[in-house]
Amino acid sequence: MKKAYYLKNLLISSAILGLGITIWFSTESAYENANLYCIFVAILSTLLFPLSRMITEKTALRFSTRNFWSTGLFTESPGKNGLYVLYYFFCLIIAIPAGGAYLLYIIKKKRPN
Repeated sequence: MKKAYYLKNLLISSAILGLGITIWFSTESAYENANLYCIFVAILSTLLFPLSRMITEKTALRFSTRNFWSTGLFTESPGKNGLYVLYYFFCLIIAIPAGGAYLLYIIKKKRPN
């Protein structure tokens, strides 16, 4: 994986994490309900987001072409911003399972038979 790709997507996921933590701690009772498990999962998901995005993109391009993603409904317009939000949310949700599966695949691939 290219470092620039990882860092760019890590910046995106860090911004989403920062926004989520800001909203979470802006409520009055947030400190009483602070759950370290939720914070740990959110940070882990942030770190695995670039991996999840790469897997999602490769999977989508396996079943379609690049031209499909730039025509019709997917043309660059203000309406496409909603699709970006859904896409980033989807990648954050599957980041831990997809990232874990990819890491297991790499370990199995490097292991001699």
